[in-house]
Amino acid sequence: MNRLRLSPPLLVALLLGTGSSTATGLDAAPPLTVMVVVDQLCPDYLERFEPHFRGFFAELLDRGRRFVDAEHHHAWTVTGAGHASLGTGRHPRRHGIVQNGYFDATSNQQVRSAADPSAGPVEGEGGGSSARNLLCDGLGDWMKRANPESKVYGFSGKPRGSIFLTGQHPDAAFWFDDKAGAFLTSDYYLSELPEWLKEFHSSMDRSWYPEVWTTTLSPEEFEAAGCSADDQRGEDLSGYPPSSMFPHGLGPGRPEQWGLLELSPWGDQIVLDLALLAVEEEELGLDDAPDLLALALSSTDRIGHVHGPHSWEMMEQVIALDSMLSEFFVELEELVGNECLVVLTADHGVCPLPERQQDHELPGGRLALPGLFAELSEWLKDRYDVSADQWFTPTSTGIRLHGEALEAAGLEVPVVARELAESMAENELVHAAFTRFDWESPEQLDLYSRLQYHSYHPDRCGDVFLVAAPYFLMFGPTGTTHGSPHDYDRKVPLIFCGPSVQPGTVSGRAHTVDVAPTIAKLLGVPVPDNVDGQALTLSDKTQ
Repeated sequence: MNRLRLSPPLLVALLLGTGSSTATGLDAAPPLTVMVVVDQLCPDYLERFEPHFRGFFAELLDRGRRFVDAEHHHAWTVTGAGHASLGTGRHPRRHGIVQNGYFDATSNQQVRSAADPSAGPVEGEGGGSSARNLLCDGLGDWMKRANPESKVYGFSGKPRGSIFLTGQHPDAAFWFDDKAGAFLTSDYYLSELPEWLKEFHSSMDRSWYPEVWTTTLSPEEFEAAGCSADDQRGEDLSGYPPSSMFPHGLGPGRPEQWGLLELSPWGDQIVLDLALLAVEEEELGLDDAPDLLALALSSTDRIGHVHGPHSWEMMEQVIALDSMLSEFFVELEELVGNECLVVLTADHGVCPLPERQQDHELPGGRLALPGLFAELSEWLKDRYDVSADQWFTPTSTGIRLHGEALEAAGLEVPVVARELAESMAENELVHAAFTRFDWESPEQLDLYSRLQYHSYHPDRCGDVFLVAAPYFLMFGPTGTTHGSPHDYDRKVPLIFCGPSVQPGTVSGRAHTVDVAPTIAKLLGVPVPDNVDGQALTLSDKTQ
């Protein structure tokens, strides 16, 4: 596929604009807002890798307004919850996407956050996913309510990325499916596929993208950026044949090898390719109604889970993304002009590999969940002479107590829940344990309890919640993950850039639920009263 080479003056023009708008206010709303949410983009990457940036990230750091203390303010720091908080301006207790998967009390089963059995395929492909589990409206809905001509589109490598960023009723949300080798949607959004998507699929060629991912930097450059050795302890395997070291094979070009592409920078490139085509064909940003383009880029997360945040692979990924986004925005400027608002952030961070922590004589390790639950079972047996499965079920959203069984035994759920939490808190590898009954005065809660309160929804969560000690993973024998309320999982980059934004660095409170209200204020779009976020100040001058 033909690509424009990076042109820094054009990129600067796009990010800053050349119209009559100034940092003190807008004469007109930006015609197009581009939300770039890089899955698992840790804020320290923008510092560690900065000497190697030549494009998008370099310009944002120089020309954007950067909120250096930005964070998600909820406990379960996962993709679904993060994107929904960014897209709605509300915490999970309001928008309902508490986890990527959760135990649903109404159906009495575990469900995927974006799953929707009623969402059918479109022209024989896709289906099964929608925003139906999102319990409130989002930025895209506010925009359409204020101006029905506004267009809202989302693109991602994951269903929950594009779905939860775009609200309940966007024009469309698309996600790449590696098994189908195609972008999918559902009839929740569309009754038929747009012609431009069909043409994109018919022209898709695996030869557009490399078959091998190789390094571009020297070992000394990796070391200077704080990376571990290429074959670090605790790292998982990727590519074909599977390896923890460069080079990584991405498949011989067969259609079934699209999945390997997602474990490389080119998993994001294919999303950007389609998004750019959609901008052109749907004429986003070309009329008086402000439009929203939501890009949820997933490869950084997939690479991070396998190789960790201090890997050679992660540094190569972020530097490649810097260049790919630069090319994307240069081409976007040719299509829509240079008055766009650009927002960069992430849905969560990630924990370092525990083995790297240990190698540096820092706390870290891997917890065996069966061992923790064995302790719970032993405590129940000693305290009440019952087996564990009679009284509780462990789920991804907490330990759910069996209320009817407890009441039949003459016990109160809050009492047993608090005793269970107190027992688990005695384990040295459990940082905190609390219950849903501890939140009578939310404003008086400590940090971890408040974060869990923000993640709690009564129909989608349990009764008792455990937080592992910092840098200890309830995960497999290799690789790493996120999902904790610890700061390395909560903290994310947050940068606004555009003709209405005054460049600078801002410290102090900035939560991801502030993103949607901030964009809405710039667009002149009314914000619902029940949002949790507040509009951030994008200029030091009086508005």
